[in-house]
Amino acid sequence: MSGSIDQREMKILLLQSGGRCAFPGCPKLLVQEGSGGDEPSVIGEMAHIVAEKREGPRGKHELSDEERNSHRNLVLLCRDHHKVVDDQPLTYSIPVLREMKASHEARIMSNGSQVASTIDVLQREITYSTFLPVGNLPAVVYKGACEFDRGEGDRVRQLVKYPQQRSELTPYIFQPGWLYAFHDLRSFSNPFVQIVDPSSVEEIKATRMWNNADEDRIYFALMNSALRRYLSSLRVSYDRDHKRFYFATLVKGQERSVEYKSLTGRTVSRNVVWQPKRRSTGEAKNFWWHLAAGLAFHELGEKEWCLSIRPERHLTIDGEVPRAPELIGRRVTRLKAKMYNDAYLAEVNFWREFLSQGKPRIILDFGNQSAIVEINLVPVEIEWPGVSGDEKVVAFDAIEDDLFTSAEFFESLEGVEIEDEAEDDD
Repeated sequence: MSGSIDQREMKILLLQSGGRCAFPGCPKLLVQEGSGGDEPSVIGEMAHIVAEKREGPRGKHELSDEERNSHRNLVLLCRDHHKVVDDQPLTYSIPVLREMKASHEARIMSNGSQVASTIDVLQREITYSTFLPVGNLPAVVYKGACEFDRGEGDRVRQLVKYPQQRSELTPYIFQPGWLYAFHDLRSFSNPFVQIVDPSSVEEIKATRMWNNADEDRIYFALMNSALRRYLSSLRVSYDRDHKRFYFATLVKGQERSVEYKSLTGRTVSRNVVWQPKRRSTGEAKNFWWHLAAGLAFHELGEKEWCLSIRPERHLTIDGEVPRAPELIGRRVTRLKAKMYNDAYLAEVNFWREFLSQGKPRIILDFGNQSAIVEINLVPVEIEWPGVSGDEKVVAFDAIEDDLFTSAEFFESLEGVEIEDEAEDDD
């Protein structure tokens, strides 16, 4: 990318950086002397703080093309640390890299290049993943024969007998001639009894499905179908085109808000569907904001699953009809570019609190088995340069079980269990 950077900008960066890597704790001199007749080797690289191109690391920012290649937006690094900061844009965010550049160049200016070899003390902090751990998974999937063919999905949907218990979910995967579900299709009282012949049902262990690519996709699809049905019960809609969930209006034309516990531990109310107003006149703008998120299950390892949370936004023209895509991209990109680490964590925490509905866990009930998602974000201890004055107070208070949530939890664990031992030999 150096070909796009003006020679004058390069010289300013090199002189202000003292020819050394700006990464804290790295003493590398970025020109290595040659030996045996070889020329010196340059191991330094000019790293963009805001990427040169908008699809690059930290690239979704309002800087102009000219500003992106200014020495003010460049930091001198060795090759190893250039790769690190670009591979980890959430850890090495724009504020972090700007602080790193400013601190390094200030030391060079005041003390000369020798000071750059001093090893800085990195901050130890706790950061939180955007994953919620899954503590229990359905042990089996039931596969039953049906007489419906391709194109008859609507008819299949009409014949599902939805349980009177609203908390019981009915995810299923329909393929021509077959239906897969977490419900026991052998039971004559199951929700799919009018679709599947109980005598034709095969019980498939989850452990077998996870080791077969085709069957694994079916298991994944069932889990994410269950998630969509759970969110639907909370009046959260699914945008299939962008694979994200968004808050829907409860009453057409009316804004919607939700109470939840914030990162500081306070119960607050937040708009989740609203029509923004112009500050100068109070006039309503011609679009509506909807809080949204990409939510999906992932398999991390054997019997280790998680639910990921990726905060997003959804826009409509009236609270219901989606806005044209060409009118959305720049507005949402500008908003997300200003969503730094603490704001992003606050968004993740909001979804965690909403999904659990104030309970210690999320239980997806399938009648005789269930999936259980713990609501605690996974903490990770890291060492990083930090940003001066950027310390934030975070309160993830554990939600204690009461008599009702304890009973709900133990009841959800009843039913089929996944065996630890390998499959039985034939």
